[in-house]
Amino acid sequence: MASYPWAARWCLAASRIAASRSGSRGRPGAGRVATRRSGSERSCVATGRSYLYITVQICNEMGGDMNTSNEDTSNEDTSNEDTSKEAGLGIAIVGAGSVGRALGRGFAGAGHRVTYGVRDPGDPRHAALRDGGAGVASVADATAPADVVVLAVPADAVAAAIASMSLRAGSVLVDATNAVRTPVPDGHDTMGAFVAALVPGGVHVVKAFDTIGAEYLDGHRSAPPQPGAGSPFLPIAGDEAGLVVVERLATELGFDVAVLGDRTAFRIVEDHARLWIHLAFARGWGRSFHFEARRLEARHGVSPA
Repeated sequence: MASYPWAARWCLAASRIAASRSGSRGRPGAGRVATRRSGSERSCVATGRSYLYITVQICNEMGGDMNTSNEDTSNEDTSNEDTSKEAGLGIAIVGAGSVGRALGRGFAGAGHRVTYGVRDPGDPRHAALRDGGAGVASVADATAPADVVVLAVPADAVAAAIASMSLRAGSVLVDATNAVRTPVPDGHDTMGAFVAALVPGGVHVVKAFDTIGAEYLDGHRSAPPQPGAGSPFLPIAGDEAGLVVVERLATELGFDVAVLGDRTAFRIVEDHARLWIHLAFARGWGRSFHFEARRLEARHGVSPA
């Protein structure tokens, strides 16, 4: 069977965090993993293991191997490798909310040319977006020359936002949206599929940056790295040509990236987002629980491999 270290971390995170939050504080051995768990802890562990099982089964059906950390790339043909890194990519961000602003700061800090696409570029509220050298333009003007376009608007604004874009063939559209309070439009099983159906042919669609809090999207500028926590995990999926670009961008922002597959893997990414939202808010684990999971993993000497 293929190795799935990133997915194993979720199973381990559920058990480790549940154990560390048991009622053992003040008793001998507090902080160690208990051999007996309460009903809520067993449920938490089961959630992590179920997610791992489902993810592995889906990826086995796709024939993918999600362990990208030890791939041998020594014989890969790099003759067509993208060399635009030196000059930086032209990145348009459609959506000036918390996610869009964070990604803009991160990409600009990594040396890329960032332009925000907004409905009214003259609105004085957008003046702060120009901090750090970013530009502000209409959605059409921002997206027309862009190498990468990031869609970071509420789910119910997706169709209108894409209709306003001027996307060129060969560009990459990054879907950073989630249908949390808005159902996915009829005829589509994921937001990623809905977005892909709206863009013209020749545009490479990638699902990314929707599975973690906005404060972790700007390259550790808003939330500095936590000692012993390692890098936050980021799953991405989509068209192959776009994945190469987005994986590089995400790595520049400090993420531990896992490429899950093509467009058929959009659902896995969005399920991951729903799991993060559930654990962070409904379960009360907080927005930084993934870092706590890494620290616990290191503290207890557990290897997810």
